[in-house]
Amino acid sequence: MSSEHILVDLGDPLPLELLLTDGNVGKFPQAIVRDVSTGATVVGSPFSLTHLGEGLYRNVAFTPTSVGKFRAVFIIYNESGHTTESIEYPRSTDNFLVIDKVLTIKTFLALK
Repeated sequence: MSSEHILVDLGDPLPLELLLTDGNVGKFPQAIVRDVSTGATVVGSPFSLTHLGEGLYRNVAFTPTSVGKFRAVFIIYNESGHTTESIEYPRSTDNFLVIDKVLTIKTFLALK
């Protein structure tokens, strides 16, 4: 699991993206999103990802309403009912840091 975070501005959706490098278009991935500080899943989770092309799947349905850290766990399923997890693809994660850019810039400028 990577400790790097994808920066997201408050008010923007989390870019839940997963690439199956072999280009597989017949899978049904989902992302379980949790607030790292509480461990609770966010409203709407899990999110089903839609295939865009060349094995790239995406969902931008969740927009955080507060700053903080969020983690997405991606699980790939073999069928649309999301009951049989694929053994071909391991679970993966993305970490997100949601910040308020305007507040951050104002704070930075105040320090000068």
